[in-house]
Amino acid sequence: MNFATVRSSSEADLQDLQVLHQHLCENEAKYVLGVQTDFSYSDEGVAYFKARMESPKEYVKLVLVNAHPVGFLIASLDQVDCTWAKLDSFYINSNDRGRGLGRLLFEDFVCWTKLQGCERVTVAVADSNIDAWAIYLKLGFKELDRKGHSVILELTKTAS
Repeated sequence: MNFATVRSSSEADLQDLQVLHQHLCENEAKYVLGVQTDFSYSDEGVAYFKARMESPKEYVKLVLVNAHPVGFLIASLDQVDCTWAKLDSFYINSNDRGRGLGRLLFEDFVCWTKLQGCERVTVAVADSNIDAWAIYLKLGFKELDRKGHSVILELTKTAS
């Protein structure tokens, strides 16, 4: 039996987070021109992850199966009024999809947003990334806006 958990990431998890984020970047490069596929291992990327993990206004968590990281979610509170959160990165290893791990991680994130007093969550998805778009719709997001080749989706308090 596999045992799944969600936990906050720390600097000790940096290498695992980099590997997972690298997979996400490689996947996003299929849909978005100019994705910096080497960002995860760059000095800028390392600084980005460390800063996000240290900030109380950031959600940086891993989902683990039998203590092995298989996915992550990174999001942040709005810096002005903290009534909404922006989901920046959400990824589950392709071999681990379809087992409820993404939902487990996402539900933990939604609980965190409620504790922070958030009323809504937004995420931008490439309009050509139909798989990601479908997952967010399944999780309760609704289309809010379109900007260029991105669809802005929103999850409100009533939808969660």
